[in-house]
Amino acid sequence: MTKERKIKIIAIFAIFLLTFPFHFMYEWFPNKATAIFFPVNESIWEHMKLIFTATAVWSILELLLIKKLQLHFHNIASNFVITSLFNIILFLTLYLPIHHFFGEILPVTLVLLFLTITISQIFSYFLLSRKENKKIELVFLILIPLVITGFGYLTYHPIKNDLFLDFQSQKYGISTLVQEK
Repeated sequence: MTKERKIKIIAIFAIFLLTFPFHFMYEWFPNKATAIFFPVNESIWEHMKLIFTATAVWSILELLLIKKLQLHFHNIASNFVITSLFNIILFLTLYLPIHHFFGEILPVTLVLLFLTITISQIFSYFLLSRKENKKIELVFLILIPLVITGFGYLTYHPIKNDLFLDFQSQKYGISTLVQEK
């Protein structure tokens, strides 16, 4: 097995394991910075930050490993944006129908999370193995802060629908209460 494949196998477990402490980061360190990167409530949308932030942290570590081990991987920025957003879309596509019909079932959610991380890292392997394209990399380097800004904006100004609703606290985003119907 090549070093590149070993790194992607490690990535699956690293990203999955990072989601556990990241789930509580805002609770442990409540401030504006942690609110942008970590869930501020139990809504489905806020938990998508777990996938994004865990992938971001792993991508930084992966970049260091790629350089240190002189691996034949390229397109780091585009890989990070594409695979993290692909993972979020894939997770929501599988999770939302289950959640709609059965509610929150933590073991099922964790299995789906692990499955979507695995699929996205297989996809990542092929993206990283492609020939480097510096122009596309630049575009994706610009997209990273835009995506982070989007997460931050939606934390403080969530859309009023079930994806953004914390059913436990009946709040949207960081502090807005649901209006009585």
